[in-house]
Amino acid sequence: MGSAGIDTAELVAAHEPFHRVALLAEACAETGLHDFGGDDFHEPLDRLLASLESEAHLHPVGRWRVREQVLRLLRGRLMLVDHRRANPEVVGEVIEAPIVVCGSPRAGTSITHQLLATAPGHRAPLAWEFWQPTPPPTVDGQATDPRIQLADDDLRLTTSLSPGLDAVHEYGARLPRECGHAMAFSFRTDVFGAHNSIPGYTSWFHGCDMSDAYHWHRVVLQVLQSRMHGDRWVLKAPGHVQFLPALFDEYPDAQVVVCHRDPLAMISSLTSLLSRLRANGSDQVDAARIARAEIDNFLRQFDLLMSWIDNGTVPADRIIHQRFDEFLLDEVAAVSRLHDHLGLPFSDAHHQALNAWLDNRPRGSLGVHEHSLEGLGLDPEAERIRFSRYIDRFSIAKESR
Repeated sequence: MGSAGIDTAELVAAHEPFHRVALLAEACAETGLHDFGGDDFHEPLDRLLASLESEAHLHPVGRWRVREQVLRLLRGRLMLVDHRRANPEVVGEVIEAPIVVCGSPRAGTSITHQLLATAPGHRAPLAWEFWQPTPPPTVDGQATDPRIQLADDDLRLTTSLSPGLDAVHEYGARLPRECGHAMAFSFRTDVFGAHNSIPGYTSWFHGCDMSDAYHWHRVVLQVLQSRMHGDRWVLKAPGHVQFLPALFDEYPDAQVVVCHRDPLAMISSLTSLLSRLRANGSDQVDAARIARAEIDNFLRQFDLLMSWIDNGTVPADRIIHQRFDEFLLDEVAAVSRLHDHLGLPFSDAHHQALNAWLDNRPRGSLGVHEHSLEGLGLDPEAERIRFSRYIDRFSIAKESR
């Protein structure tokens, strides 16, 4: 066995250049399937592989991890296409009025997602379900499906390579998962850029047509609900905020919760997380470079959000704004306000259930996430001025750190 318990043959394969044709052939050989549902993913995959090869500075374990991820997605895409062909009724599955949490990362998006998903009749996609959506999950298989352990092993490898990562972001197969992992079957997602320094791909991704990504997002949800009907999807990915027109094109009845946080505190926390994730695959991680890139990225995203709201590109009446400081004061009260905005009931029993849920997950129970802007080469006040339009627009409170 090689590094991190990887088979020697796998490490040898990981040293080979990333080539789309070879990876597609391997995925087909492993599954016995050959229909990828079109070639619309070729360009994003080619761009991704080129950036990984020339920019990511991956070490052997990093190359192996990326290669396995790409192959899993290719196998998953083949299986999704095959399942829909064999079960044409899946195409008719209706995704009705999903609730979508997005906005600033590190602003309570994950816990807001989880708390909203606890309401009766709500369902959040779980990590193992996005990891391999087919065959569709069933009620009886929720505790025994073998994919749960396989997905958990994969996720725990991520945390084992970065001790303390759970204190920054909790990982587990049965935890709700971000939508980027469903959109990854189109190879248009910010997941790749979170784990790797791939500025070429990331620059292209920020300006690409995301309609195909949201098409595959719907495909995955249709498959996942095809044998477990009745619940309303509660979804989450901070990155949805930069593609709201495409999201509303795909889901016109969606209701969107946009989370807001002091952008300097967010950058500090996010840089810490991304640095840890990228260190799993590369020995060359530049935290200052990450911080500068993310500042530019979020200035662009927040400007887009405000412009779209002002010019009517997105339906402002279907967007709810939540401030991180207000959420932290009383999480249950914040969720109650969201229910009110969303037109959902909020019973005393549900109030008590949320309090119990939070009591079982006290803040800091997985460790304390220490992060700082120190050493990132930033002038906080100058950067705060750059974000002033956004800060003023949403009355965002300045944090002390």
